[in-house]
Amino acid sequence: MNRRNGIMLKMKNRFGQMAENYQKKYGMDKKVIYKGICSGATFTRVETEERNLDYLVIETLLARMGKRADGFESLLRQEDGELWEKRLKIKLAMYEHRYISMDKMLHEYRMNMPKNSKLHEQFCLYHEMKLAERGEKSIDRVKVCSLAWQALRLTKKDGEAFQEKNNLYTPMEIDLLLTLIRYRQEDLCLPDPDRPEKMIHPLDVWKEDSRAESALWDMTEYMEIYYQDDQQEKIKGDVWLELMRLLEQSGKDDRLRFCIEKALEAFAGANGIRRLAELHFIKARLIGRMKMGWDGSDDWRKLCREECLMAYAVCEVMEMEKELAEIEQYSRAMGFTMMDLGIIRP
Repeated sequence: MNRRNGIMLKMKNRFGQMAENYQKKYGMDKKVIYKGICSGATFTRVETEERNLDYLVIETLLARMGKRADGFESLLRQEDGELWEKRLKIKLAMYEHRYISMDKMLHEYRMNMPKNSKLHEQFCLYHEMKLAERGEKSIDRVKVCSLAWQALRLTKKDGEAFQEKNNLYTPMEIDLLLTLIRYRQEDLCLPDPDRPEKMIHPLDVWKEDSRAESALWDMTEYMEIYYQDDQQEKIKGDVWLELMRLLEQSGKDDRLRFCIEKALEAFAGANGIRRLAELHFIKARLIGRMKMGWDGSDDWRKLCREECLMAYAVCEVMEMEKELAEIEQYSRAMGFTMMDLGIIRP
């Protein structure tokens, strides 16, 4: 302990030192980090105490700072160990597309998680949303949006105010926002959590393409500032791809071209390559619509074919069957042969 003005102060632990450095680096108050996650008193305890708090609180606070909890397992309480392992298994099942197992594990998690804990509830709602997005026959978009909105509201009551200065977001919160923007045309009507007698339309704020586009651009700028950890590459890529899809659907080719160039810079250090396949395919379709090469040349067909080839090669390596079929269909429509894509079939 240290003594200041006659008062004994607890030494900050590793988390506390990291949070202090983060506040100094970005010139922000600590309330920006813990707002919606925990109280100021709880945050102070996280900064100074060992193994005395719900580990999910620590994980979420670190996520607000764009960090993962790798290496903080020493703060894991014995009673948290089982739930921590269950969360890891649920995430792994989602990554491996074992959705039946994931659904079963989520039910078990709900049975064992602390009561009245909004962070554990948010974890469950988020993964239930991911399950709903993978409907066997069709996606129940209203259900997906409802789960996303409920989850986001637990820690972000002003979720639409992304452009607000010093308004930090966890990758999960960003993904929830992305989901709401993706399905923004759905007619979602829900009771207001603060006034249940009142009905609200939470997607209306992004109904217009211009407002959705503005929110996505704000996200890319936000992550360039606050997400400098390579481990956050996936969510960065998801935001860029969502923005490119919106611009393509809106027919804003000039803005899409600019976006592709910026995304290529952002993806330069990406660990995953799946999103590169979609990026190259979007670029191919843009060249095909513009009927002009990236450098203004007339040989646009060759460049379009090359982008299709690069997208196809990535999809083939990653065994992305649906995407392979889409590229083949587009290539045929453009008059490219399968041999142009390096496909030789008996």
